[in-house]
Amino acid sequence: MAQTGKFIFNNFYGKAIEFIMDFNSEWIEYADHTSINDTILSGVVQAYDEETGIITFMTINEGQEFYIAEDSITLFWEKGKYNFLRHAQNVYNTGRKYLKKDRDIM
Repeated sequence: MAQTGKFIFNNFYGKAIEFIMDFNSEWIEYADHTSINDTILSGVVQAYDEETGIITFMTINEGQEFYIAEDSITLFWEKGKYNFLRHAQNVYNTGRKYLKKDRDIM
């Protein structure tokens, strides 16, 4: 099994990264496009526990520790190197359903 936490620790130790958490993302459907609703967090990589797969981060401004399970990180990048929000695009509605849902969230 791939070890995301080990890769993050080895390549970004002491650096601030931004990452998207997998909190069971919701798709928001508008009239002409679809957008995914995710959470973006940032922190400075401090430690990695290989046995549990937990990555220790420090908040950038307050210096508080927080812990994230490596399996819950779906996308990550070094802070300042890439502006995810500027490059993110919505999925335009082509009339096809990407996810089968029985409910309308709008």
